[in-house]
Amino acid sequence: MFRIRKFIVDAAVIKYLILIILLFAGSLAVEAYGHSTAEQSLSSPAVQSYGNSTAKQNLSSPHPNLLINEIMASNATTVEDEDGDAEDWVEIYNAGNESLNLNEYSLSDDYDEPYQWMFPEITLDPGDYLLIWASGKDRRDPESELHTNFRIAASGEEVILTHYDGTRVDALPPTEIPTDISIGRKPGGSDKWYFFKEPTPGAANATAGYSGVLEPPAFSVAPGFYSEEIELTIEHPDPDATIYYTLNGSEPTTESSAYSIPIKIRDRSDDSNDVSSIPTAGSIYWSEPEEPVKKSTVVRTRAIKSGFISSSVTAGTFFIDQKGAQRYSLPVVSISTDRDHFFNDETGIYVYGNSQNGNFQERGPDWERPVHIEMFNEKGNLFLDQPAGVRIHGGATRFFGQKS
Repeated sequence: MFRIRKFIVDAAVIKYLILIILLFAGSLAVEAYGHSTAEQSLSSPAVQSYGNSTAKQNLSSPHPNLLINEIMASNATTVEDEDGDAEDWVEIYNAGNESLNLNEYSLSDDYDEPYQWMFPEITLDPGDYLLIWASGKDRRDPESELHTNFRIAASGEEVILTHYDGTRVDALPPTEIPTDISIGRKPGGSDKWYFFKEPTPGAANATAGYSGVLEPPAFSVAPGFYSEEIELTIEHPDPDATIYYTLNGSEPTTESSAYSIPIKIRDRSDDSNDVSSIPTAGSIYWSEPEEPVKKSTVVRTRAIKSGFISSSVTAGTFFIDQKGAQRYSLPVVSISTDRDHFFNDETGIYVYGNSQNGNFQERGPDWERPVHIEMFNEKGNLFLDQPAGVRIHGGATRFFGQKS
C-alpha cells in the first residue's frame, strides 16, 4: 500500500525554487560584471581618486531604472537606526516611471554571492528612495526598517544590486569611503558619482558634491625624539593641493600658514613658558613653574583643494633634546588641541573660567573637546596616533592643578 502525501507550496517557496534554477541558467549573466554592454560613467573623480576601478551596468536590461543612489560605509554620527545604532547603509532609487516590486532583487557585498540578501515584498514607487541598513542584523519585515545580513568595509568593498533573473542591475566597485562621508549620484539617477560631507539618507542628493577626498599630508621625518635640530618637509601626492599647517596645536584652516619651505624644528626648552603659566586651579592647588619647562613642537597639517573634501588633519609631536629618546624612561603621551579647548574662560575645560562652580566641574558631551593623541614607547617610537575626545573626570581632583 502506498501513501500519497500532499505538499502545499506557497508563492515564496516557488519564487526561491525558480531562483535556484535561474542561478544556473543565468550564470553567464552574473559572471564578472555580467559582460555588460554599457560601461557606467564612474570616470568622475569621486571614483578616480581611489583608483581606476569602473563598474558596468547592463542598461539594455529590463531594469535600468532601479539604482544604487548613495552609500555610507562608516557611519559614526550621521544617522541612527531604530535601535539607536549608527550603521552602514545603502540607498536605492526608482528613477523610472513605474512602481517596482523589490522582492525580485537582492543586495550583496560579494561578486561571488550576488543573492546574499533578498528584498522582502515591498513596492518602490517612481521617484522614491529607500534606505537599507547594511548592519548585519538581517531584518526583512516590510513594515519596519530593513537590514541586510552584511556590513560594508570602509576600506573598499563592492556593493551590487541584482535581479533574480541573473541581471546585475547596478554596482559600485570597491571604493574607500571615509567616516561620515557618503558616495552617491548627483543628480539622483545620473551616472556621475560624488562624495558628500552632508549625506542625505533616504532623500535626493541635493547637498554639495565633491570629486574626491584628499589624502593627508606626510612628514619627511617621523614624529618622535631627536638630539638636534631637524628640518621637516611636508609632502602631498597631489601637486594642486595646498598644505596648511599650524605650530600651536590648532587645526589648520585656509587662514593658517600655507606650507612652502621646510620647517626648522629646534630645542625650545629655553623659551618662555606659555600654557604652563595659566592657572588651572586656586592658589592652594596650583603654582606657576619657577623655571622654563621642557617643551615640544606640534605640527598639524591639512591638504585643501577646490572641489575636493579636505584631508583629515595629521599631527606630529617633535621633541628636541640633547638626550633624545634617553631623556625619559617611561612612555610619553602627547595631546594636541586648540588652546581654547582647555584654557579659554568660556569653553576651556581645564580652567576655572566663567562657570559658577568652575569649568572643570562641568560634565557631559557638551564639555568634551577634540584632541589628537600620540603615544611613544620607552624607546621613543610612536605606537599610537589618532584623534580622540577628552573630558575632565574625577571628584575633588577636578580642583587640582593636574586633573584626570
